Amino acid sequence: MIIDKKNMPYEFEYPKEFLKLIELGLLDFEVWGIIDATDAVIRLEGLKKRYPEYKLIPFARCWSNDDIACFEVGKNNSVIVIHDYSDNAYKNRKEYETFLSWFEEVIKEMIQEFIWFGFELDSLD
Repeated sequence: MIIDKKNMPYEFEYPKEFLKLIELGLLDFEVWGIIDATDAVIRLEGLKKRYPEYKLIPFARCWSNDDIACFEVGKNNSVIVIHDYSDNAYKNRKEYETFLSWFEEVIKEMIQEFIWFGFELDSLD
């Protein structure tokens, strides 16, 4: 979930909202999930090799494809979603101004997933 200082190649601090999500144990959102620390380090090393011109800190992945959500160092905690492993992964990105704007979209996707599978939202109480 959080890459420790010894494995973090950049000067970076996670946004407080992200840390609160971790503290609350909110990690799986049906379509997206927060990746664990081991996977984050592996993804970080891969991103450094595939996209050396960018300083990306991965923190979540989409379960249905190769999309990953990353913080970009030096971009004020904005979130960038890239389709990893594709030739033009970074060029076909989606950006969110803040972590919370990314998280809001993830929650909306989760709700749409519930509706798609026939859950009635009132019955989730």
